Amino acid sequence: MSFWKFLDLIGGIITYVRNFVINAFFLLFIFLFFIIIMAGLATTSDDSVPETNKIVFVDVHSTIYDAPRMESRIEVLLNTINGIHEEHIYTEQLKRIFDYASTDDEVEAVVMDLSHTESVRLDVIKSLEPAIEKFQKAGKRIYVYADSYSQSTYALASYADEIYLPKLGEVSIVGVNARNLYFKDFLDNVELTVFTPKAGTHKSAVEPFNRNDMSPQVKEEMGIITSDLWNLYADVIRKNRPDLRLENLLFGSDNLIALEEKTPFDKNIYQESGAVDKIMSKNGFYEHISKMYKVNFKYSSDKNGYDFDSTDAEQYFNSIVNNERSLGKGSDKIGVIYGLGEIGYQDPNDSNLTTFTPEHILPLIQKATKDDYKALILYLNTPGGSVTASEDIRSALVNYKNKTNGKIVVYMSGMAASGGYWISTVADTIVAQPSTITGSIGVFGMLFNGSELTEKIGIHEDGIGTNPDANLSFTAPITENQKKLIQLEINKTYANFIRLVSDSRKLERTKVEELAQGRIYTGNQALEINLVDKIGSFDTALDEARKLAESKNARVVQLLPKDDNRVNAVSNVIVKAVARYDRPMALKLVDDFVREHPVVKAAVSRESQIMIQPYTISY
Repeated sequence: MSFWKFLDLIGGIITYVRNFVINAFFLLFIFLFFIIIMAGLATTSDDSVPETNKIVFVDVHSTIYDAPRMESRIEVLLNTINGIHEEHIYTEQLKRIFDYASTDDEVEAVVMDLSHTESVRLDVIKSLEPAIEKFQKAGKRIYVYADSYSQSTYALASYADEIYLPKLGEVSIVGVNARNLYFKDFLDNVELTVFTPKAGTHKSAVEPFNRNDMSPQVKEEMGIITSDLWNLYADVIRKNRPDLRLENLLFGSDNLIALEEKTPFDKNIYQESGAVDKIMSKNGFYEHISKMYKVNFKYSSDKNGYDFDSTDAEQYFNSIVNNERSLGKGSDKIGVIYGLGEIGYQDPNDSNLTTFTPEHILPLIQKATKDDYKALILYLNTPGGSVTASEDIRSALVNYKNKTNGKIVVYMSGMAASGGYWISTVADTIVAQPSTITGSIGVFGMLFNGSELTEKIGIHEDGIGTNPDANLSFTAPITENQKKLIQLEINKTYANFIRLVSDSRKLERTKVEELAQGRIYTGNQALEINLVDKIGSFDTALDEARKLAESKNARVVQLLPKDDNRVNAVSNVIVKAVARYDRPMALKLVDDFVREHPVVKAAVSRESQIMIQPYTISY
């Protein structure tokens, strides 16, 4: 070894030792820093119990969700940096609050503020109904306030003992509508063509691209659906407000115009009609409740609204449930898996844990298989989506059943259509709400082609190859062979869909073909044609799962997606701590995380076959 190489070796050793010592001191400093911060956070936890439980305060932001909060590490960090904290109230949580509070001697009332609530689905409201009625039968009161009520939030408010509204507020009753935009003329004008192969005469997802209006058969179908949903909604209002004539409040109706004309300007038509009980400002409402129950209230900048010095929904829920993700005392386990939103594959750049993807769902099914869960409840609220993603999930559920002899119950909440029903064919029992939208048993594809447009503006595609039909390009015309092949593939997928439904529901294939064709049904209609087994709530599904598993005391475990193996409760506390005390460092952590986060799986960039229910039905 030369003298210079020897010096290089000595220098490298010294550098290594120096870096090791510096890094060790740095890590020790960071560790102590986080211990101090986490201790501070622990002493200022938002879960601290207020002095009084006389009232439980429920401030619903946006909506009442289907599932518990599922946040990735980056979402926790960004929300903490930006000071965002909104109560995330979900259906089963609020139901348990009402149920438990009905026998809690301390609780005298539930106070709800729906000012920040955009909508609440009818199936969610009906799920809450038994617990709300139990609470009221115990002699306890419910008070609801909102700056204005949408049609859906008014349905929830109608259960209250007293409904409050400010003088200039309103109750917006609009009926049930299914509408869409249609683009055929627009596409013709810009010389874009859309190839829309489909299987199912009522598969209406392609209509906006090849028609300028709703087809007669779909209009007839939607007329029945909207009428049924309106009747379900009206039944809720009639039951809770028997003296209210709902038709008098329909927006744009002669009845509402007449009511406006005869009501003096200093009166509120919604109080005059019996829709609300008292006209009061927000400050007046909080002061009124404060005096009745002797609790203080204040404006909270953290919550961007008024707050009582009493138990809020999350605090109360945490006080009655030590670990909501595990309920029951038995050794057997029943898992709950949430399938929410459109079915597809996970975008590697998307940190959202709530998406309905094989990447999120399959690990949960694998855990249930490995841990020998006696049953799974699949909680669905989905319009459908990718054929291949739907089949990936269904196949994993079949594998779970084969390996564990476990049972599967599907609970359809708001919607379980098309790809959602494809997955549901694995179920031993299907439970739906009366207002659930399901069915849509059909398949379609969609390919946009701009060859006419590109030719017109001077862009031309040309080339040579061994198979001219292999080129499926935006700038090249779709060949007849390509169209034929894609249609054949869709027909085969549809035939498989028919077979799955026929086998699982024990129906003749000719019968399934008759009721399929892409038609959609409400839960009540689906029960009549044997597409679902029972009408009920999540509790009904849970009872069925326990019965099928032959385990009355089985523990119910919510199986929720995880960010990755490195993310846990401790890391969430750490990122919150960093965000609270050092914003620049937090932003750098976000940047590093985005740049270094590994791609788990390649996202599917193009789907040739889709199973989805396209119409948004508003009410």
